[in-house]
Amino acid sequence: MPLKSGGPIIPVPIRITAELLANINDDPMPYTVTLEDWTDEKAAYLAQLEKLFSLHIVEAEKSLNAFTYLTQAINRWYMALPQYAKTLSLPDKSKVRFMASLRQPDINPREYLFETLPAIFGKTASLSGVADMVAAAK
Repeated sequence: MPLKSGGPIIPVPIRITAELLANINDDPMPYTVTLEDWTDEKAAYLAQLEKLFSLHIVEAEKSLNAFTYLTQAINRWYMALPQYAKTLSLPDKSKVRFMASLRQPDINPREYLFETLPAIFGKTASLSGVADMVAAAK
């Protein structure tokens, strides 16, 4: 993932291509690689989120990155909400934090899906039930 320069370092996931590999070979310092420890739980979690936001998924984006298309679909859902729904005061703090998390301009898709969302809903040890909580907040 190339790192943005200036300000905080934010990993940006990109598709691996021959050109990217040549760039990494020429100058490896601005790049990092994250290997996701894949589990059945993660696959089921992403499948649930994909079903939940299916109306906002652009199929062409699915081939670009394993997680970006889903965070973009969630963002499209949020942007399609009426303004009053975005600013509605909710009694449930986790729902408020979920809505606030969608206002962040630079979201790292892997971090958002596997770390931020579970933390918002108090599920740091497991992804079980996180998609259901997102559905309830939606």
